[in-house]
Amino acid sequence: MPALISIVLSFIRGRAAQLVGVGVLVAALAFGYLYVSRLQAQLDAAEARAANATAAAAAAEAALARAQRDHERAIAALEAERAAAEARAAELREARRQVDAAPEAADGPVAPVLRDALDALRQGGGDA
Repeated sequence: MPALISIVLSFIRGRAAQLVGVGVLVAALAFGYLYVSRLQAQLDAAEARAANATAAAAAAEAALARAQRDHERAIAALEAERAAAEARAAELREARRQVDAAPEAADGPVAPVLRDALDALRQGGGDA
């Protein structure tokens, strides 16, 4: 009987070693699966952040393009207004030069309201 007990104990010990080995293998596989799952989740999150950043960059680029177009239109409008103001100033200077250069014989009576308006222009109210 001791031989039978010895055989049973050997069998149990062999089985125990196999079970421990299988347990270690299962634990390693489970750990590997969890590790790979965590890495995949991190990769998915990073890809989502990259997609959001790309979309935000595209929106910012479109807004910048709109702002640049608006800026160019504003500059063009300001340049046109400056040119018009310079033309008006040149016309006013010419009109003043003609008035100042006119002979006394060209002078005549003027209504008081018109004379006051002309005096105000002469004193700087209409300087360009």
